[in-house]
Amino acid sequence: MTKPTLYITMGLPASGKTYFSQRFATDEGIFFLNCDNLRLAMIEHPTFKPAEHSLVYKTVRFIAEQHLRQGQSIVCNANYHRRDRREMMEKLARETGAKYQIIWVKAPYELVKERIQSRDHEIPIEKMVDSPLKLLQNMQAAFQAPDSTEPVIIIDGTKPYTEQRKQYDIAIAS
Repeated sequence: MTKPTLYITMGLPASGKTYFSQRFATDEGIFFLNCDNLRLAMIEHPTFKPAEHSLVYKTVRFIAEQHLRQGQSIVCNANYHRRDRREMMEKLARETGAKYQIIWVKAPYELVKERIQSRDHEIPIEKMVDSPLKLLQNMQAAFQAPDSTEPVIIIDGTKPYTEQRKQYDIAIAS
């Protein structure tokens, strides 16, 4: 039996993580877990504060573990912009005997800012503690780029999926 793979995403909000990873999961026939949807299912009025993040990421880890232990690959579409969160998932992959892959979707800051401003938000803005742009600024300030030991594939968040998929396939083949 082939080892399952734990895929995690990283990149600024509105960089194109969901756009790429949802299509990728469909192409590969693997489970897609969207952290934003999970957060909304768990918490009526999300605050995006540390305790809430911790709860959501622990739940993502739990769900991923169940899939991996059953031999099923999974795409965890969340923002693993912090090293400690990536390390938690890498450890899970080791513990379950799964392969581990980070998909970093990059897009220019001005473009993600523009996308956020024009986006229909799943969470009504009036229920957010901070504005979407403030959340973006906070995330950019806290962003920890992967180091050379982390298995990262970089995807251009400005390209259509067919070109992104070619980027992925080339990177995975090398």
